[in-house]
Amino acid sequence: MTRPTRPVPPGLTRSYSLRLPIHLQREIARLHFYDPKQSSRAISRAVSVSTNSVLMLRSLLTTRDIPQNLFD
Repeated sequence: MTRPTRPVPPGLTRSYSLRLPIHLQREIARLHFYDPKQSSRAISRAVSVSTNSVLMLRSLLTTRDIPQNLFD
């Protein structure tokens, strides 16, 4: 038996919860800002996490206003 899903009210966005430790999120962000042309797959291999987790975090990094010199 499946549970019914509730519709999301208009104006609310989906919450992105990553089950990644902070040190891995920082490393992914550092690699992303170091070379933005590097693929998510290459970053995921370097950090040993799934590609989808890297894709999700990179999409959050590009949509938010984060200073790029934060990791220098």
